[in-house]
Amino acid sequence: MEEDDFKTQGKVRCKDAFFNFSSDHEDNEADEENDVADEDEEGFGSKEEIDDTTGANDLHLGDAVGAGFPIHDPSVEWNKMKPLLGERYESPHQLQQCLTNYAIKSGYHIKFAKCDTVRLVAKCGSKMKSQPCPFRVHASWMTQERSFQIKTLVDEHKCVRNFNISNLLSPRWLARHFLKELIMKPNLKCKEMQSIIRNKFHCGVSWSKAYRTRCRAMSIIDGIA
Repeated sequence: MEEDDFKTQGKVRCKDAFFNFSSDHEDNEADEENDVADEDEEGFGSKEEIDDTTGANDLHLGDAVGAGFPIHDPSVEWNKMKPLLGERYESPHQLQQCLTNYAIKSGYHIKFAKCDTVRLVAKCGSKMKSQPCPFRVHASWMTQERSFQIKTLVDEHKCVRNFNISNLLSPRWLARHFLKELIMKPNLKCKEMQSIIRNKFHCGVSWSKAYRTRCRAMSIIDGIA
């Protein structure tokens, strides 16, 4: 059934596979609409009471132009990304991707209490009531520069690492990591993808999520998305 679904979709592909796609394909409007269901399922943008109390980890000069704050480099390998206080991003989505990469690599469950076009608030998603984890990120737009900046960062975890974070492995995120595999092997089965995900990210996903990942990746390769 899988092969039949993708035969028609895979008839026409660019011979120069690495020329016609980039991560920008994932940020178009159609892709955003298709991800609403996935983001709701993963807890992105879920509504919680947000504490904006300032503290010692707040950035007081965050809106100063030319203050020498670092600029996020999206070309860095996903497993080496880490949020930094004062770091500037192109958009909330770019910061969300950075935090997701950091969480998957580190084995920490991060929950996005707020993630929209104005600000982003991320907290540790562990359910330890006796000793709540202090990890927290708050970011918003700079007033004098078109940059989305981390204004508050408490980069400390008191929770136990847990690599069972399949909710962070969305089809959209996984598709980016399967582009090369599907270019080299277009008939890659969903069961094979499940095995690769388990070995590479130390976390299992359902067959349906692997199927949606395959569909999204093939759409990017074919230039549809």
